[in-house]
Amino acid sequence: MNKANRSAPHPVTLPYDFVPFAGDEVKPAAATEYPYLKSEVPSHDGNAEFPLSGYLSYRITPHSDLALEVRKRAGADAGGNYFISGSQIRGRIRANVEMLSASYPEFIDRSEMLYRELMKPAGEAISSNAYKDLLGIGSTQGNKKIEQVVRAGFLEKVGNEYYIIPAKPFGDNNFVSIKEFELVTKGLLDRDNHLFQWGINYRNGKADSNLIQKLSKPYREIEELDKDISGIRRSSLKGEITKEVEEIIKRIFTNDFAFNTHIKGYNPDLVVLQEQLISALQDKVGNEKLEPLFTKMSERWRLKAEIHLMYKNKVVPVNPNFKPFQKNVNFIASGTYISSLSISPIKEGGQKGFLYNSTNASSKRSHYLIGEADKQQEKIPVPPAVIETYKLLYNKMRSTSKSFYNVFDEYTELFKACGREMPIVFYQDNVNHEKVPLRIGRTPYFKVPFGHQLKGLLGDPAEQLLDYAQALFGYISVKGEEGYKSRLRFSPVDLKGEADFEGDKKPFLLMSPYASAGGMYLRPKKGVPQGYTTAKGSMPNPSQQLNGYKYYHILKDTVPYHPSGERKNMETVKTVFSKQNINNMDGKIYFSNLSQQELGLVLLSLDIELLLESQKYRGDVQKYLNHSQSIVKMNKRADGTLKPETLYELIGGAKPYGYGKVQFKIKDLCLEKQGNDFESLIVNTSDELQSNYTEYIDAFIEAMNGPDLFNRIHLDRYIRSKQEIDFAGKENHCNWDNLEYKISTSDREGGKKGGGYPANWVLER
Repeated sequence: MNKANRSAPHPVTLPYDFVPFAGDEVKPAAATEYPYLKSEVPSHDGNAEFPLSGYLSYRITPHSDLALEVRKRAGADAGGNYFISGSQIRGRIRANVEMLSASYPEFIDRSEMLYRELMKPAGEAISSNAYKDLLGIGSTQGNKKIEQVVRAGFLEKVGNEYYIIPAKPFGDNNFVSIKEFELVTKGLLDRDNHLFQWGINYRNGKADSNLIQKLSKPYREIEELDKDISGIRRSSLKGEITKEVEEIIKRIFTNDFAFNTHIKGYNPDLVVLQEQLISALQDKVGNEKLEPLFTKMSERWRLKAEIHLMYKNKVVPVNPNFKPFQKNVNFIASGTYISSLSISPIKEGGQKGFLYNSTNASSKRSHYLIGEADKQQEKIPVPPAVIETYKLLYNKMRSTSKSFYNVFDEYTELFKACGREMPIVFYQDNVNHEKVPLRIGRTPYFKVPFGHQLKGLLGDPAEQLLDYAQALFGYISVKGEEGYKSRLRFSPVDLKGEADFEGDKKPFLLMSPYASAGGMYLRPKKGVPQGYTTAKGSMPNPSQQLNGYKYYHILKDTVPYHPSGERKNMETVKTVFSKQNINNMDGKIYFSNLSQQELGLVLLSLDIELLLESQKYRGDVQKYLNHSQSIVKMNKRADGTLKPETLYELIGGAKPYGYGKVQFKIKDLCLEKQGNDFESLIVNTSDELQSNYTEYIDAFIEAMNGPDLFNRIHLDRYIRSKQEIDFAGKENHCNWDNLEYKISTSDREGGKKGGGYPANWVLER
């Protein structure tokens, strides 16, 4: 497939989709509905404007198996005394309230979006310039090496606090990278620690010497060419190599002759490509005096291309059983030059150190040599904020060797696994050179923040105003601001059935969002997936919009998950209950001091079909449903009016696999009697209202500017999110069981393979 085809937008469907935020603003905060001032929040004591207190009871009917946290009341006999906490329902209802009332999207995950390679719009070359600049190894920092800007050290735990002890450096480098084939020939690595499988005798523990020789030869020649090129740069030609010439040379190598885009086919003629490179350098620089430099540089490029093809064509196949490691070694070094490396002690001039590798990333061909802890250096305390950021990243990892990265929560286990040595970490000091680690990780290639963060894309809520969701569900005290107690309380939900609710334990792969999911989470422009940066890859893209509220599709049938030993550390176990064993579930929502429109909103959040009971806006509702038939599946009632096909909610866990499909129906609405008469105060405190919700539904619609509400909150997409969808036979559909396979077999821009969503993927809407 050619580059143009690879760059074309590729629509896919996933287990999730989005309901757009209210309005059509770039940032949803700008379209938020604020009915109250925070200084005038609805009173918990009630008044004429907020007179309604009582409860509504509802019934949940299962339509699929459920992954729930079921509890049994203490001392209760089996059967009829099982329940789930009201909080498992509260979150679902709050999300509905937010969407229906154009409230600020409060509970969208705002953890930092981090990356190692910037995602950009499809059709643009993937560039890592912005990443390199943020890490400190870009052209603006003099093209320093990663070994010079990232430091290595050892994590020490003292009580409940953590410190970094710096490792001894190697001259100007903080650690040294050593090609794996050099270590393999010396027998310094266990087979499980090899990044690659070295030849036909690999299973016997012996590397193929011919393969090693074939690979080491171009490396040795490259070393000699490096010396020659450095000599030319220091010679009388030094004055000819201006900054402008350097920029031209750089563009030719990185843009015109990049390996991933310029080397095509299994066995291209590299000599011809080398000649083309020399011609390009001569034509674009236009200085015949530099021909010796161009000849050496193009020859070095050809040798590097040979190595690239050996790995790309799997002449040296990747070792699928790689395990991360930290191993004691001894060495003799002069600066960055390692003259001797051994597992055994070295008597004269020997130093202690460690061979280390945490991952077999596709582009990785080396291991790290790290000096021993420098006890003369001052320890560097690790701030709690840095630890929490690291833990957030850890929780989103998909690595099958995940425990190797759990340096804080499993420090003692890692200490023992490393031969009672402190775990190695990489870090960067604060930009002000204070002794505070700005970044910390088990690899020197840190994940760094996107220019756009979700908080910025959402916009900030108004500080002195209150939306409906906050007014109903309350909010906690922040920065000295007084909190506000919820006016809704969710009772435990009782399970009714014929059997004990023990459930079955089942594993699931529950994914966290890829940082590369711009084509999924960001609104496309004319069908083209958008990235988080501009085309140059260094600045945040100012016009990005989030797709909206994420929801999981309601599936016709549950999707089987096939457990894999390779993914065991990424799986989570859920307790699944058969829908056959649960007849229904009954719960209550108690409310106090609500207005009519607030009660109408709560009713609609449980059952959006109550819109059909509107008296004042009945015609507007039908008109809107008629125009929404291209999105919402409809049925026609006996009187000719439209009604959405069956609507569902999802509760509990394993939603991407089709679990948790239920229907909510309101059973009763009970209101406390108002008034000062004897009967209201003494005889009866509540009055049951039989399905008479019209005035509350109409009050809410009116408070939200009448039927304009429907378009404003994208009601059609909201309703569609609660209807079944069937992906059977759909080739471009990915679920959590096959996503990694779909990604690995996709055609990427530049023919590139790797983790994360391909840049040309866009969510089919």
